[in-house]
Amino acid sequence: MSGLKNRIKRIGVYGWSAGKRMCKTSGFLLAFLLVPFLLIALSKAAGKEQTTIRAAIFIEEGGEDGFNQVLLERLREREGTVQFLICNSQEEVVENTAAGKAECGYCIPKTLYESLQEKRYTRTIRSFKSPAATMHITCDEVLFSELFTLFEEYTFGGQVADLFFTETDIATYEDKDGLRRQLAKEAGSLLEKYRGNGTTFQFTYQNYKKETEEREETSVLPIRGILALTIFICGLCGTLEVLEDEKYGRSICLKQKYSFSILTIAAPVFVMSVTALFTVWVTGTSQGFFKEIKSIIFLGIAIVIYCLILKKLCTKAERLAALIPVLILFAAVACPVFMDFGELFPVFKVLEKLFPISYYLRGY
Repeated sequence: MSGLKNRIKRIGVYGWSAGKRMCKTSGFLLAFLLVPFLLIALSKAAGKEQTTIRAAIFIEEGGEDGFNQVLLERLREREGTVQFLICNSQEEVVENTAAGKAECGYCIPKTLYESLQEKRYTRTIRSFKSPAATMHITCDEVLFSELFTLFEEYTFGGQVADLFFTETDIATYEDKDGLRRQLAKEAGSLLEKYRGNGTTFQFTYQNYKKETEEREETSVLPIRGILALTIFICGLCGTLEVLEDEKYGRSICLKQKYSFSILTIAAPVFVMSVTALFTVWVTGTSQGFFKEIKSIIFLGIAIVIYCLILKKLCTKAERLAALIPVLILFAAVACPVFMDFGELFPVFKVLEKLFPISYYLRGY
């Protein structure tokens, strides 16, 4: 019993010594402090970036059946990446576009609905854009998507009624106008039904901005990948210290040299793992307390085992020192750290299995 106590005490002393030496190494301190600080700062800065694209628009009042007014309300209430700045005149549209407050501008006449019915599409809407505009094509697509969706709702019922009267003997119907209105109403109901149940092909502009805010991982930065790669690097550096200890005989007098080697590798991996957990929580990329704890424990144990195997294969500090940059580069490229290159080059799907951080990242 006393022998077990002495062994536990000795391991505790080894762990304290490994941790104390680790804290005196500037490289580890930079990893523990600088990497999380930079990721948190960049995440906060990215969250404050303006993701809204504004387009100025002036819609003249009037028009048949209130078409222009309905279009105005739809554009005013529209949410998403592309938003419309409602103006009171063409001059205001030009001013906002020239000043850079809007990516581009549009002026819609009150005769728009009549022009569309007569199939006079060209030179109907006046548009403006500055030479520096880069997203005006996206604004065009969104505007015309809203415009023709509304136009379809206005005209679909009448088109169905006209088709019915064209292919039917209308002499047998007494209340032709009433029948036309009834057909148009039922056709409009069918349009809404089949548009919403997913059976009809159509383009839909989703609210990307809102969806992004509702995602659990709000940052576009590869925070989890960078942290996993940093933990891996800490393990490699700890392994290099173990080989240097053996080279210079620093651990030759220790009774449990293997335990000291494990602790030398595990100490930076453990501290960086705790730092990674803190960073994940602060940046809002966490996917649940227990899942994060379980995943980070798995990653830490896997990296320690990986490094012990690597130590056996390299045997000399010089070999590992030459191999570390290659391992880091291959891990960053083959594993989905910054982006998933395996989708482009299938060979990376095989190479990533050589690194423990790949299994951690694939769990999310």
